[in-house]
Formats: sequence, structure tokens, C-alpha cells
Amino acid sequence: MANAGAAAGVNATLAATKKMLRSKIRKSLKDLPAATLAAESEAVEGHLVSSDFYQGCQSVGIFLSMPKGEISTRGMLARAISDGKDVYVPR
Repeated sequence: MANAGAAAGVNATLAATKKMLRSKIRKSLKDLPAATLAAESEAVEGHLVSSDFYQGCQSVGIFLSMPKGEISTRGMLARAISDGKDVYVPR
């Protein structure tokens, strides 16, 4: 029974640590300048569309990005449509 209590304590500590890290990451992303996010978005798009995986696929799934605090997927979405890919966006 002592092991169950220890495991619960470890799980609680892990959950708290993950929550704290997510909060720090969210804040860091919100503090990034718009120009940095735009440059990173373009870099990710370039990496994606030049990959063999992307070149060989017929369909892609893309999340729609939030207006602030994360890279934009708008360019990737437009590129996938332009490239004739079937595009799937989760609800």
C-alpha cells in the first residue's frame, strides 16, 4: 500500500510540474515579437513542404492556429490547398 501512496505523490508532483511548464511556455510564446513568430512560421512551412513526406502525401491534417502565441498555420494551409492536397482540419 505504501507504493500506491508514493506513486500518487509522484503523479501529483509530475502533474504540477507539467502545469507549471505549460504556463511558462505559454507566457514565453505570448511574449515573442510578431516578426519572430512570422519568421518561425515561414521556416516551419518551408521545412514541411520540402520534406519527402509532404511531397509524397495526398492528404494532410492541419490545426488552425490561434491568432497570438503560436506559429501561424495559415501559410501551410494555403500551400497544401495550392498543392492539390486533401486538407483535413480537426474541430
